[in-house]
Amino acid sequence: MIEVTSRKIGTFRLDATEQENNKSTLRTTKNPIESGANVADHAVLEPKEITIKGKIVAYEPPSFTQFDEIMQVVRFNLPYIKTAHRFTQKAYKLYNNVKHIKNEVMRYARIFGVDKKIREIAPFLTDGKENKDNSTAKNRLQSLYEKLLEVQKSGEFLIVTTGLKTYRNMLITSIEVTTESDLYADVTLTLEEVFIVETKTAKGLNVGKRGVNLGKTEPKLKKSSLLKDIF
Repeated sequence: MIEVTSRKIGTFRLDATEQENNKSTLRTTKNPIESGANVADHAVLEPKEITIKGKIVAYEPPSFTQFDEIMQVVRFNLPYIKTAHRFTQKAYKLYNNVKHIKNEVMRYARIFGVDKKIREIAPFLTDGKENKDNSTAKNRLQSLYEKLLEVQKSGEFLIVTTGLKTYRNMLITSIEVTTESDLYADVTLTLEEVFIVETKTAKGLNVGKRGVNLGKTEPKLKKSSLLKDIF
């Protein structure tokens, strides 16, 4: 099952979320510790790691995905779940139906000579001319992938919202994109938490100025006459 919910990863949003994996690891010491001792370093909490699998589509998603953002707030009370397969199949079927209708309209337009007055039915279809590359779908996938790479390269800390928790100070460590069709792409993102610490300095004791050590000294002898000392 794929939940058609727009997950937010920083400024990037997936069109559909398939799976979320939340991982929290506590690393313990391998050395024995004394019973009853208050040991502070026998267990260390590792950075959180999450893996999000979802899909991005080549066309602009329907407006009802905006409604899913509202449903995300009350998702535990009023779930709104769709399957990605059915979602994609309906879009592909609609694409073929509209294309067939347009071809029929263009055929009758050429018969009656009104082809120059025909308005374009769907913006993602060609205008009937041969050798025209419809690159709208391909460009959206490329732009979304480039945006992901830019977010990863920037190294900016991200706020990631999942179905279980909102994570802060996250970085994208891995991006995997698989395309089996021109209509959508499978995306797997791995993010890891970064611990942020602050270093503070404490003022020391105010020690007075120490005296200068001049070493061992002897008193200076007075000058005297040897004859005067004899007599």
